[in-house]
Amino acid sequence: MAFLASLINLDGRPHYVQSGWFQISLANLIVVLVMVAIFALAVTLKFPGDDEPIGSEEGASDE
Repeated sequence: MAFLASLINLDGRPHYVQSGWFQISLANLIVVLVMVAIFALAVTLKFPGDDEPIGSEEGASDE
């Protein structure tokens, strides 16, 4: 665990991104952008084995 902590220097000055009244730290901005990218991938990618159209399962009938 100490090895992972030594990879990132947490003793420096934080960097901020500011646009008008909006200000966010660079670390938080990166985390938010990664979360949005993962969400977009989760919405757009198909589930494995999801090739069949809805209602075409075995045993389904339109009676």
